[in-house]
Parts: sequence; C-alpha cells; structure tokens
Amino acid sequence: MLQMMSPMTTKIETLWTDLEADTTATSGLLYRRYAASVKPDIFAGIRRTASTVQRLLAVSLPAPVVTEPLTLNGLTLNVESDTARPGHQLVLITLTDATQADLFGVVCEDLIAQIADETEPNNVLSALLGRLEQWTTLFESLSPGGLSVEKRQGLFGELWFLNRWLDTGSNPADCLTAWAGPGGSIHDFQLSDRAVELKTTSAVNPQHIQISNERQLDDSGLSHLWLWLLTLDVRPNGGQSLNELVDLLLNKLSASPTLRTQFRLKLYQVGYQPVHRHTYDTPTYTLRTEQVFRVSEGFPRLKLNHLPAGVSAVRYAIALVACQPFQVEAADVFAQL
Repeated sequence: MLQMMSPMTTKIETLWTDLEADTTATSGLLYRRYAASVKPDIFAGIRRTASTVQRLLAVSLPAPVVTEPLTLNGLTLNVESDTARPGHQLVLITLTDATQADLFGVVCEDLIAQIADETEPNNVLSALLGRLEQWTTLFESLSPGGLSVEKRQGLFGELWFLNRWLDTGSNPADCLTAWAGPGGSIHDFQLSDRAVELKTTSAVNPQHIQISNERQLDDSGLSHLWLWLLTLDVRPNGGQSLNELVDLLLNKLSASPTLRTQFRLKLYQVGYQPVHRHTYDTPTYTLRTEQVFRVSEGFPRLKLNHLPAGVSAVRYAIALVACQPFQVEAADVFAQL
C-alpha cells in the first residue's frame, strides 16, 4: 500500500519559507522576486509583526493603481506605495487565515500563471482581479466539516479513473485538463468532443444508476459519450483511502510542478482541503466491478431537447439491465480518448 506523502510545495511556498527563516528583520514587509522569467514585477512576501507573520503575493505596477480593497474569508487585497520603485504601487494579496496556507499557495501560483506573460500594466491588473474573483466563491464557501460521505466516494471514483487513464500512458496534461468536473462542467471528463460521465455506487447489488440532471447523458455536440459505473466495497480499512489515492496521483505528477499545482487546484475546487485530511484516512475503497457503456442512439436516457417546455432540474434513474446492450470494453474506450 502506498505510504502517505506530504503535499509537495510550490515555488512560492518555498520562497515564503525562506523569508520566514530570515530573522534579520523583525518587522515590516519583506519580499523576493518570484522569477526573472515572468514579465510583471511579481514577488513572494511576508509581513512580520511582533505576534504574527502573514504570507502575501505582491505585484508592482505603475501608479496610480485603481482598485478597491477586498476582504474575503481568508485573504485581503489592498494597495500601498512601493518604496523600492518610485512611481509604483504594490498590489498586495495577503493571507489572513493561517489554516488556509496550503490553499493560498495554490491560488497564488494560479494567479501568477494568469499574468506571467502580460506586459501591459492595465492588463496585468485586470487579469489578476478577474482571476481572483473566480476564487472568491471558493474562499467564501469553504466547508468547515469537509466533504460529505457521498462526495468523498464520488471524488474517489473520479480520481480512480484519472489514475487508470494515466496508467495507459496517455499525456498527463491531456488527462488532467480533461478532468472537468471540478470546474462545474456537464461531464466529469471531456477531451475535445469525447466525454465520460462517471458514477460510483456501494450498493450490494445495484439495479439502477442515478442520473443527476437532464444534461449528464446528453451527447449533443459530442462524437462519443461513455457512462462509467464503478461498484465499490467500502470498509474501515483494507482498501485504498481517498488520501492514499490523492498522494499516489501527486507522486505521479511530481515531474511537472505545473501539473501538480493544477491537480491541487482542482482538488480545492471540489472541496478537498488539507485541513480536513485526517478525516479522509477512512473509509477505504476497493473496486468490485467496473462497467462501461457507450451512450448512443437507443440508450435509456433523457435529452434536453426531449423535455417539455418549462421542465428542468430533472433527476432520474436508469435500469442497469437496460444498459447492457451498450456495454463496451474499458481498454477500447481509453484507446479512443
């Protein structure tokens, strides 16, 4: 069984750690340039007081920088003078909740990626603020209790599929980009015009597959859509935990810091946070059966254009026996993805 590994640090987390170890300054703002390869002046920084050390991301832009201060659940955004660069101001994004330090590192790496190639100051600011706005919902909706039992099982299924796909030798960047569920897409995985809708169940003898809405099995605009059903045994121990599967994937992506950060970002989007990690050591999951179906003409399903006007938000179940004529081999599907 894979041994638990610590989440791998990002570049900006390494810079913060180095700054925190520097005890030559006991107060004020300290920062270091993120990388010479990025075009804007971007810095990892800390603000040290007598009682706290706050991590921050700083971007230096020509004055005046026109933006309103922002306070979220866990971070703030404000502007102050850049004393090292006359005529410039610093846009500071500061972590205010130390329990969200790991998330903050991933967010900052994502923000940097959005502006790394921008040369026009106004474009830097608008791209930075636009991306930060997308993170606002996540910060404001962080659950204090972590993922529900149902969501843990669903996430395990999606990660199991991702791991299986990587093991076929497919391009890791394609596999990770295709994992679209965390971003709220219709299907769990989509690469170009091919998509996979993944379902998990722990029922002893499943007879039906639950479909969450009228678009999940709608293949409009797709060349291929597959429905993938994993039947899992769920036990306190003896199988693979959610944490173990996360660590396995982090290890597989270790050769690419960019992909590893992208993976961690997607984990946050689905609500998997290190602060809750201790609760995900159990239960463990073991695959009992795997069934794959090609969703095509005649498959038992609803499609959006089949619904009467005014009908929406439909949840329904399809009989597993009715899907059997459409069953295909998993290996054949991976060959087409």
